[in-house]
Amino acid sequence: MEGLLNDRCILIMKSLITKGVLTLKELKHICNVSERTISKDLDIIEGLVKEHKLLLYRKPKLGIWIEGSEKDKERLYVSISVNNPKIPNSPKERQEYILLKLIQALGYITMQELCDEIYISRGTLENDLNYVENIIVKNGLKLKRTTNRGIKIIGDEKKLRTLIAGLFSRLSYVMPVKELVTYIGSTRIDTGEYSFEKDLFNLFSDLNLGEIEKIICEAADKFQWNFTDNAFASLLIHIAVAIKRIKSNSQVNFTENILSSLEITREYKIAEFIAKNIEKAFLINVSKTECAYISIHILGSKVQFNIINDEGKVLNRADVSDSVEELCKEMVAKAAEALDMDLINDKILLKGLSMHIRAALNRLVHDMPVKNPLLDSIKNSYVASFEAAVSASTIIKERYKLAIDENEIAYIALHIEAAIERMKNNLVDKKRIIFVCSTGIGTSQLVSSKLRRVFNNIEIVDILSSMDLKNKKLDNIDFIITTIPLVIDSVPVIRVNPLLLQEDLDNIEKFMSRSTSPEIAKKNNLKNVLQLIDRDLLFINKNFSTREEAVYEISKLMYQKGYVAEDYYDSIISREKIASTASGRVALPHGDMNKVYKSVVSICALSNKLNWDENNKIDIIIMMSIRKKDLNKIQAIFECIYDIMSDNRLINKILNCKHKEEVLEFILE
Repeated sequence: MEGLLNDRCILIMKSLITKGVLTLKELKHICNVSERTISKDLDIIEGLVKEHKLLLYRKPKLGIWIEGSEKDKERLYVSISVNNPKIPNSPKERQEYILLKLIQALGYITMQELCDEIYISRGTLENDLNYVENIIVKNGLKLKRTTNRGIKIIGDEKKLRTLIAGLFSRLSYVMPVKELVTYIGSTRIDTGEYSFEKDLFNLFSDLNLGEIEKIICEAADKFQWNFTDNAFASLLIHIAVAIKRIKSNSQVNFTENILSSLEITREYKIAEFIAKNIEKAFLINVSKTECAYISIHILGSKVQFNIINDEGKVLNRADVSDSVEELCKEMVAKAAEALDMDLINDKILLKGLSMHIRAALNRLVHDMPVKNPLLDSIKNSYVASFEAAVSASTIIKERYKLAIDENEIAYIALHIEAAIERMKNNLVDKKRIIFVCSTGIGTSQLVSSKLRRVFNNIEIVDILSSMDLKNKKLDNIDFIITTIPLVIDSVPVIRVNPLLLQEDLDNIEKFMSRSTSPEIAKKNNLKNVLQLIDRDLLFINKNFSTREEAVYEISKLMYQKGYVAEDYYDSIISREKIASTASGRVALPHGDMNKVYKSVVSICALSNKLNWDENNKIDIIIMMSIRKKDLNKIQAIFECIYDIMSDNRLINKILNCKHKEEVLEFILE
């Protein structure tokens, strides 16, 4: 009985044992819940108290207390303190618990079963299920509810596997492959308290993940296929999910046309090798369709390449087709137009983007959504590059009729930002370093280009994954810069954020005892923005019911003042459908620059938070309408606006302004 108690029941019993008689009102304040909830908990406690030869008394005018010998009370206290594996209590914990329960279930689960397991009412469960169902539906699945049988997830097997594997995505990003395999593959993890990660890891506690890792490594060596750390971890998890599902007699299905098209690829040969070894290691039958499933994940994986030379000596890939390269040339041209920069002759950008887009197209065609762990940081830190990537991504939609989401767009933005960094680059004498990165070409090129620009004495000898580093000789290497935890005795190691933030640059500067190059003066950026703000388009304490209403009202005023075309509103809404412009507390809506006659910026401080999209409630709208002739200012404008977006104190000051002049004064400060 003790093992099923929630934290609140334990707190009530401990309070009654240590404090004696307490009223319902006092217990309500101790636990910070309603008296009704306390009464329900007391019903649960009463049975346990009896098991320990004690009695629970509840007298309306006297209070509540536990009656019995001090020795029995002491035994109860020790029992509830020691033997209490926690159950989920918060709404978030409960929702994660329910989702995992449904994923693991082979059939229906009754509502009463869930209520009994986590000690919640039917009403609370219904609320939690609404959240869980939203996640399930977003993944292309359904939650089936049957009156007499219960609930279960139904839908395409591939999408269910994607949902399961997706739960691990954030872990495979923050944790190196070796550590992930060791941690997940250890004997059942028990931290003594409820943890979503613990339950997630325990899904695979009966599988030898080290064996799967070994098989993938053998395949990579045999076929000379160098996965990034993240791609390696993702493939490992997808294969582990596949093994679990095969063991429960759940198989994926493909049409004959898809099977035929996959069987002729190099990736299918790699998948066949992996499948045969999995059959031997796990004593299961891996069908043709399951082999195809593995090949799709190899097709959609990122591959590690050492594109490091800024003089155009770029690694060529035979399996990047001419059609993909032509597509990427159009994308680069579109991005260059959006930024008003000469990116066309950047061979590194073209080759790096081509290799990325090849994998991305396979993910899109086979409906394999990818989670970009850097999405919010990219949207905030590299606003101009993200917008250029949005523009470039329309080429994919137009040519292939494929919807590309903001996670994929953010990866494209990294390649563009790396190209911008290369344009700013001015190399001099360099120290010899190795850069270790887990996320792929885009991130590695962005960081390496930024390092070369900021520091005047760095030579990046190689860009490696942690898997490849162990085979690399470190003679004549001055130090290693890494985005993941590393322990190297022979060479100094500096760990940085994958986006190379200012604090990382400061740490490298201290290590090298050299100065960083000066940044673009913020005051100049600020002047550019202030010159574009129209006082008639500066609002305080505005209230809107919907995003569409807000965009319509502001864009309508812009049209009436001659800044934009009448249909500018439509282009803003179309842009929002590709990827939300909201980040944190601020939204940056903008439309087609071809519909802008004169550049202008509008700032709107809201009286109440506005639901901009399903993930963001905002306080401020900054609508930027920039015409093509002013594209040379766009980078500076975005940098300045990012400073506003990331400054919570400034946002709060703007929201408290009573006059328009105050808003401008605070921005100037």
